[in-house]
Order: sequence, then C-alpha cells, then structure tokens
Amino acid sequence: MALRPAFFFSSEGWPQGRFDFEQDGSSSGFGSKYSFEGPENESGNTDERDRFPKGPIAAFVLVLGVCALVVYFVIDRVESHDEPVWTSSDQFDFRLFPKGYIQRSEYYSLHPDFVKKWNTVCADTLQCESDNLFQVEIPIFDQIIDSEQLKLFTFSDGYWRVIPLSDDYGHPGKVSSYVEIPRVDNLIVVESPANEQSLGFYGLLPKVYEDSVMRHLSAHVVGEVMIELSESSGQLVIRSNRDQGDPQVGKQELLQLTGSESDFRRLLSDTVIGESYLGEISRVIESQHWGGIFLDLEAFPSDLEPLLVTFLADLRQRNEMSAKQIIVVLSIETRQRLETEWLELIESSDEVWLRYPSPALRPLELLDRTLLSLAKGGSDLSKVRLMTNLAAQPEHSTITTPDTLLEEMASISIQHGGDEILTSQKVTLQLAESDSEVYWDEGAYSVALNHKANTYFVSNRFTVDFIMDFISFWDLRGLAIEAVDSNEISEPMMTRILAWQDERVDSPEKPFGPYLEPCWIVSGGTLSSVCWTVGSANRPVIWTTPDKPGVYAIKLVVSDGETFVANERWLRVQKTDISGLNPTSVGSTPTATSTSVPTPQATPTPTPEASATVTPDATPEPTPTSTPSPTATPPSGPPGPAPN
Repeated sequence: MALRPAFFFSSEGWPQGRFDFEQDGSSSGFGSKYSFEGPENESGNTDERDRFPKGPIAAFVLVLGVCALVVYFVIDRVESHDEPVWTSSDQFDFRLFPKGYIQRSEYYSLHPDFVKKWNTVCADTLQCESDNLFQVEIPIFDQIIDSEQLKLFTFSDGYWRVIPLSDDYGHPGKVSSYVEIPRVDNLIVVESPANEQSLGFYGLLPKVYEDSVMRHLSAHVVGEVMIELSESSGQLVIRSNRDQGDPQVGKQELLQLTGSESDFRRLLSDTVIGESYLGEISRVIESQHWGGIFLDLEAFPSDLEPLLVTFLADLRQRNEMSAKQIIVVLSIETRQRLETEWLELIESSDEVWLRYPSPALRPLELLDRTLLSLAKGGSDLSKVRLMTNLAAQPEHSTITTPDTLLEEMASISIQHGGDEILTSQKVTLQLAESDSEVYWDEGAYSVALNHKANTYFVSNRFTVDFIMDFISFWDLRGLAIEAVDSNEISEPMMTRILAWQDERVDSPEKPFGPYLEPCWIVSGGTLSSVCWTVGSANRPVIWTTPDKPGVYAIKLVVSDGETFVANERWLRVQKTDISGLNPTSVGSTPTATSTSVPTPQATPTPTPEASATVTPDATPEPTPTSTPSPTATPPSGPPGPAPN
C-alpha cells in the first residue's frame, strides 16, 4: 500500500500534496511531481509572452520561484531519507471504534520511519513546521454504501476524532480529505448505519417473556415442512407447533425445510423433481400464509451445500415467494467452504444466521475476521444475524446446568492435623478438588469453570452482553436465539437481551471478580480472608477456631457471577484439658447441605466486603441432629464495567 504525492502551490502560497492510496504496492517520494503555474489570461492561455509579469512583479515572481526551489529541495531531502509509505494493518482492534460505526476501509498508518526522518529533517525548517495540508484518497470496500453516512477518523492521544471529507470529490470507490502530515499518522473510513435490529427465535418462546419478545421479533421458526420421496412419487409433510389457521401465523412465522439426505440428493439431482417441489413448497407457504422458509445447511453433507444454494436461489425466483422470507443458518466453517457461492446465497436470502462459534475458539475474534472479510467482499452485513444457543452446554460431561457443576465444586475439605478440632486452632479450609476454579476467560468472553481436569464455559448474562455489543458494533440484523425448550433460557439472560433491545443497556459488563472466588463464612472464630473483596486470597483460607468450645457452622459459597451455590458443615470445637489430657468431649457431627440461589441481576454499587449479617451466631450447645442453614446472601455489587 503506498502514497503518490503531487505538490502544487495553493492560493495561500503554502505547498500542498495529493496522496493516492494504490493497491499495487508501489510508492514514490515527496517531490516526485512539482509544478509552478503563472496566472492565466482571459482565454486561459499561459504561453503569451506579453501577458507574463514584468518589472517589480517579475522580481516578485523570481523571488517566489527561488522560495519554491528551496521548498523543493527541503522536500527532496526528506525523499532522500525515506519514502512516505502508508501501510494497512490487520492487527488493529476494530472493536475500539466509537460505538455504532462500521469499518468501511482498511486501517492505514504512516510508516514510523518516515515520520521519524521527517521530523529530523524538518527540525530547523519553518516550512516543514507549518500547517501543511495534503490531500489523501482512500479506497473504501467494494460495496454499495450511502456516502452520506461515511466518516473519516484518526486516532491520537487515546481518542478518535473526525476529519472532514471533501465535498467536491466524486471518484467512485474512494473518499478524499485534506490532512496534516505527520501530525495525522493514521486514517480509517467508517459508516454510521441506521439499521434497526430485531430478534429471531428458533423454538418455543418462554411464556413469561412472550409479549416482550414479540415486540422485537421478526423471524420465528415454529414448524417444519418435510420433503418425502418414494420410488414413484413424493409429497410434502407439514408439521408445526402452531395451528395453520391461527391468525397469529404470519410474516414472522417460518417453516423449516427438512428431509432425509437420500431424498434431498434425488431432489437436487433431478431437474423435474426439483421443479415440482419448488412449486409445491412455494404454494404451501403462500396458501397457508406462512412467513417463509428456514434451511439449516449444517443438517446436510458438505457436498450438497452448493446445490442447496442454487435450490434456494431458484425458490427465490418463484412469484409466490416474492413477499416471503428465506433464511439460512450456517457455521463459519460452512461459510468458508461456500466462498464461491457466498454472494449468490446472501443475495437470494433475506437473512443469514451465522452460528456463534464455540467459546474455546475465541468467538468474537474469529467473527471479527470473518465479518471484515465479508465487508471487503461486498456482502450486505445487515442481512447477517448471530445465532446462539443460550442453554448451558458444557463439553465432555453429563452436567447440564451451571448449578449442577457449582454444586459439585462446592465440596469442603477441612485439614486440622488431628482427630478433633480444638479451640484456638488453625484449620485449613479449601475446595475438595484443589484445582477447581471459576474465572472470566478474556478470549472466550465467558465465565469458565475448571473442575477435575475439564474446562466448562458457562453461558450467562455476561456472555450475552458481549454478544449483543458485538451485534451493535457490526450493525448486524440482530440476535437469533436457539432454544428447543424455552426452559433452557435463564431469566437473567432473557432480561438482559430485552434490555439491549429496548436500548436500556449500551455497554457490556464483566462479572464482579471477587464473586468468582470461593467465599468462606464461619459462625465463630476468624478467617484469613474476607468474602467478596478485591485482592483477598480465598484459596485456601485459614480458620482460627474460637476459644470457646461448641458447634460451629462453616459455609462455602461458589458462584459463576450470576448463580450462587452454598455448602455447609457443622463442626464441634473441643477444648483441650490444660493438664494435657484428652479433650473434655469427643466426636463431631459434620453435616452438609447445598442450596442454589440464582441472582438475576447485580445491583449498581459494588460492596467491598461481606455484610456482617451473613455470619450466624455460634451454637454453644451441641444439637443431636444436623441443622441446615439458608444459603448466604451475597453482598450487593455489580460486575465491573468492561471496555467496549
């Protein structure tokens, strides 16, 4: 990537330059083009000798010419040291843009060696220190864009600032502006979109949120149309969890196109059968007033994918489908395989639902690269919707919910170096599985749980925050929620999604860090750390037992930042005879209870330490049976704010 400057004198007499960003990688230094122009006569001819300035004017022109040569040589000195090369970087963090903008060009930066040598050469030269404006031309991505929404940004001193674009510039595929070099050493073109985002839904809507979701719903997959072929004939089988005669069946209710692999192979390979089913599918959609067709490309072998793209393009041409939706869902891997068919797919579809990658793949980083390549290729990103399954799906385990995993982690290990626990003794408390931990994974944008040599990623409202923020940043069509069972979606997640849709939230949050650490609470004695405080070392902790014997409660609380699970044990603390004889009483009555307490939403102000009310009083007299206690209530405190 290179700049080609062409210098000329402005009306103010200061040197200016024009830079063209080129794709061929060539570059030329300052002073490669230079011209000095005298005034024109009325006919526009500058060659008539009688019109050339004479006398004092000629002397002035001569002096001005000498100054021009000085400027030329100064600029030429810069050229002799280095050439001004603008380079594009793939490492730039696009998500640092001002919120709501979409990238529409490469991110260009002036070569640092050129800036350094420019400053060295021009250190003592007034001409170089002047506010010299240079014209730059920047190519934008190959797509149809509303030029009224384009803006040119530069980043300096930790802030983005806008550089005005030239109003009179009309070259297609480029924008132009005047910038001060080297004070402006980076440039990027962005767009301020006006896309209204909505929700898509696959499966049953949660009853409690049905009315709220419907206000934002634009596509809802509620049934299926199955293709069945026999040796002699075939038929369409319609299955739906909605009555086709229901007046609510309308433009947002979709049928999923399904069938066996063998039937689809015959359908796609036989033109006559294919044409017959194209007509039948479009007739059913039109006559029963469905909103359109939904096709999951992941349900078919990869060799059928190009044929299915062509099938959908043919379906789009049917008159009955002119006002109906065609929606396709696929993974990033499938999109990469369909590189040559991608533009045909996105042009024939109303929406493309891109599956949210596995947290282990660093999903937002992967999606950033994918969407950037699509934008460069001319894809309409306003047709793209992110589809995610909000149910907890830990890998390599039969555990199906975060609560179950947290309950398994909340097993207490007590080490005291003897058969009995004595007064004023130091006792070590820790998780039974010492390698178990809960933490925020910066690459996955998810809470992660390590337990028994496995890592589990938990979908909760914090992950939802970053997904919704990503959708807003790229101005995608919106979020598509996959939930065969509406009970799979937690209340905090759904509440958060609706808050984003209602624009009551505009930035993501991370979980409050101390909540992810084990919390220990005792009814007597002292602990070496305090629950839910920043910088507190909670693994393991030392419990100094009370100086009075009795039965005391030890409570362990573990959390993923949203759900809190407690386990409790009651222990007898005994007093040793001062003469060194055996303890005055023997035995202990350990008990354990587990309680799961979901916390739907953190409160606005963090509390640095646990409330004193969560510590129960010691029980001076032993009880014959175990007595469970309620789960400790976590102190109010929000997740810490995360950078956008």
